[in-house]
Amino acid sequence: MPTFVLERFNWWRVEPTAWLRLPGEVALAAFDTAAAHTRAAELEAEARAVVGHPFRCGGSLRELMTLPVFAFQDWLRDVGIEPPDPDPDDSLPWLAWADLYCGEWSKSQLEHVWEGTNRVRFYRVRERTAAPLHAVVRVCWSPPMNDSNYLPETEGGVPCALWHDRAAAERDRELKQRFAADEVAGGMEMAGESTMLLDPRRRVVAAEPFADVVPPLPAAVRAVTHCEVVEVERGDDATQPLGARAFQVVRLGWDEEDDPNCGSGHFYNDNYNNDSSLPKGGVLVRAFLLKEDAERLRDELEVEYRGIADPFRFDLPRTPEGVEDNDHTSEVLTKLGLAPPAITAAFNSDYYYRRRLYAVWWDRHADGLTPEQHDALWGLFADLRFHEVREVPVGDGQALPPRRVRTLYYVRATNWIPDGGPNVNPHRFLGAFADRDRAEEVRADADRRARTNQTPMPWDRSGSERNAWEEFSSWAKADMRRHFVARGLISEAEADSFGPNAYWWDDLRPRLRPAQATAFWEVLDRVRLYEILPLETEVPS
Repeated sequence: MPTFVLERFNWWRVEPTAWLRLPGEVALAAFDTAAAHTRAAELEAEARAVVGHPFRCGGSLRELMTLPVFAFQDWLRDVGIEPPDPDPDDSLPWLAWADLYCGEWSKSQLEHVWEGTNRVRFYRVRERTAAPLHAVVRVCWSPPMNDSNYLPETEGGVPCALWHDRAAAERDRELKQRFAADEVAGGMEMAGESTMLLDPRRRVVAAEPFADVVPPLPAAVRAVTHCEVVEVERGDDATQPLGARAFQVVRLGWDEEDDPNCGSGHFYNDNYNNDSSLPKGGVLVRAFLLKEDAERLRDELEVEYRGIADPFRFDLPRTPEGVEDNDHTSEVLTKLGLAPPAITAAFNSDYYYRRRLYAVWWDRHADGLTPEQHDALWGLFADLRFHEVREVPVGDGQALPPRRVRTLYYVRATNWIPDGGPNVNPHRFLGAFADRDRAEEVRADADRRARTNQTPMPWDRSGSERNAWEEFSSWAKADMRRHFVARGLISEAEADSFGPNAYWWDDLRPRLRPAQATAFWEVLDRVRLYEILPLETEVPS
């Protein structure tokens, strides 16, 4: 029995009365009946009422319709609407014209305008004939520069695994959720940012581009989630079972640039992680058994979006060597018979200013570009991609043995160990064990070796002296001082005023003997360098 999936095209609200369409769609709900079409029509009408008229949904007619300009002008005249007169530079001021006159159009005239701007559609229904897969994705949180809270990527996440069985995917999500939450909390503490909040505000706002008012979230709101399960369809023959791995087409996510020199409606896609060595998030589009099939869909989606989009909203052109060079861009435009924008020498090195000028230039010239000029311009953006193919493990693929759920005991470094946190070493697990006693042996051995090898002082995890002594030790300070004097860690003259801190430890560490290191760690009896985490895990039968 087919399922009807209600989707919203990926619109982004860039100003109170301006929207732009980014690549892809967002699945909203699935229906067993054609009621999905009724709901889609209701939502489309609601979105149109908020937007007002379609000319608020792009900078050029290329983004709004498939009709050429002269044909659209005739389309308007068919219902008694006179198109705008050209500006002095021969461009047509569609937005200003529509803002001025749309209030005078009748309901039927406005519907005729919407019909002609056939690329401005907000919702659609797609029929799905096969059962979907279930993907576990991790939401990436990071602290933007000059922001008081951790913010998530606006949509999607890093794909972790695919599952045929929903229940198995939910168990995997719960496991990864606990790992991810601990990684984020540890990273915040190591950076001295444990008082910062996990604020999902921009993810909520991005999910409601046509809401008249997005209600403010409470200031003390915590994380919505770190991992979630999303449905993903097969892009090939769903009767062919997946093996241990599949190939997933991922639509890269974008965030809006916040530099005022860039203006509104400009985007970047490295917002998901500050550390470029970590995988970036995205939205899962389709899963494939064969890599070449995934690559074919990726290329088709790239061509489709490039046909309507303004590339200058995402970057500036590059030379064949990957260098951003305005002189090279001007030379290419001139050879194509196009006059490049005039950029004064004072702004020649201002990246964001030039992006704004080129975006304005594109809006004025895009409708008159020949196919050859259009393709040549996009050729300047060889590294700009909106989709990519990623290999993703399949948790219950056909090539794997039957699986069951059991408790495994994971041994991992705690955030007391500076190189154990996610910022510098995401692989901090020593292993997973079926036997709790064996896990305890591994934990105890790792803890002993770490202390013997003079593991850095716990203050190093935050880079400050804000941690109270009671957080490290149950010993009274007087007893601690006597113990340190007896072991030669401090002198009797220092004892009365001594309080251990990172500076003292950095000075002592190079000349510390093994016996002294053992004596030091004996006092820090509340510090657990390694721990055991029991988790329900899918394992082979």
